[in-house]
Amino acid sequence: MSSAEQAIQHLDRLGTIILDDVGDGPAPADFAAAACAARDAVATLAVPALTQLSGLVAGVADSLVSGATEWNPSLGGTLMAAIDDIRHLAGRAGQFTDEDSEHLAHRASELQPHVKAQSGERRVESAAPSVARAPENKVEQALSTLHSPLSTPVDAKIVPISDLFYADAGPHIVSGGMPKEAAGRSDLLGRGIDALDNLTMKPIAKQVTFGAIEVVPVETLLYRGRAALERAAAIREQIKSSGGAAAPNVLEEMYDLIGLALKD
Repeated sequence: MSSAEQAIQHLDRLGTIILDDVGDGPAPADFAAAACAARDAVATLAVPALTQLSGLVAGVADSLVSGATEWNPSLGGTLMAAIDDIRHLAGRAGQFTDEDSEHLAHRASELQPHVKAQSGERRVESAAPSVARAPENKVEQALSTLHSPLSTPVDAKIVPISDLFYADAGPHIVSGGMPKEAAGRSDLLGRGIDALDNLTMKPIAKQVTFGAIEVVPVETLLYRGRAALERAAAIREQIKSSGGAAAPNVLEEMYDLIGLALKD
């Protein structure tokens, strides 16, 4: 059996203990023993991020045994999520990526608050096998660089920023000219811009006029006099033939037609 298969076997046993919980949490002693066995098996894979996370799981188990941490369903879900991630990545430890490392770092941040050592007890990091840990990805390297003090050579000369600018009306902006191969494209672009400008001054087609526009009064578009009464009568017949109540907008139209008829 390979190291990965052994680690997965121990992780499955640990997950079973957590899933057998009926509300009060797993038996602390059994949980701690299984967590330590899983941690040691994962450490043989020599993947620092996996070793760290499995060590945190064992640390939570130690905290439960000591009474420094209390069990709750949310903690059980967090532990199962971490165990599932370790189990999945243990199967392909040889293809471990920076994205995997960042994901496990997020899981570790979820477990870390639950690892609480009482006075005189060891922290969880000391319980895990000693593995030389280097920055696992570019993110960790960047963070370690930010937190490390900057070193300045003893003989380094600090130049005021004001000395980097001209005190008088210096050149400030220096033009390097235009490459020969770009000159043709620049000329083409210039001619295109000039042509667009000419369109505003010299339209392509002449303006077309349609003569005087006749304004029609809106009153001429409405029913008036007898036409309005005939239309109102037609609506009344439609209401009677429908056999039901007329819609409010239909009645409103009929009343408006009567009003228009009365104006003449």
